[in-house]
Amino acid sequence: MKTPEQEREIGRVLVVEDEAALRQTLERALARRFPEVRSAASVADAKTLLAGWTPDLVLMDVELGDGTALDVMQAILAGETVPLVVAMSGAAKPEQTFDLAQFGVRSFVPKPLNLERLDAVLDDAIARAPDLRAQVRAAVGQRPIHELEEEVRVTMLREALARAKGSRRGAAKLLQVSRQVIQHMLRRFEP
Repeated sequence: MKTPEQEREIGRVLVVEDEAALRQTLERALARRFPEVRSAASVADAKTLLAGWTPDLVLMDVELGDGTALDVMQAILAGETVPLVVAMSGAAKPEQTFDLAQFGVRSFVPKPLNLERLDAVLDDAIARAPDLRAQVRAAVGQRPIHELEEEVRVTMLREALARAKGSRRGAAKLLQVSRQVIQHMLRRFEP
């Protein structure tokens, strides 16, 4: 189980599940652990939510009534930030799980769900560093590489400073660079 400080990193959770009873069970279970939990019963509902709200974590069924988790992933990757994504399925085909992993799905949970197993999978997914390949793939042809590199640097610097509560020394430790590098980056990126 994560400490309260680690849990704060994941504040907003989206559950995408077409089976009403399971969706409600997941909402209740996740609401005990995360401050804000919203849900969607379909790909269309998920896309509507994602258009105006950015979750930190998405837990979604692979097969939905009006599409699949791949449709939801396309909407997620179109956003400005990409949340941690965990998929669940009782009958996902190997090519579906492979495609979802290529799009950045961090973990898979088998159905029928066991809430203890779900907690363990979420703990593991949260603890692992994100795989940025899906976001980088989505950017190919959309932006020059130097712009993407610059955005990664700025995003990592801002995130490290936020996690270190503004401490340059703390940010340097998180990014595994010297404090001088942090100061140089700040001079370069601040308006």
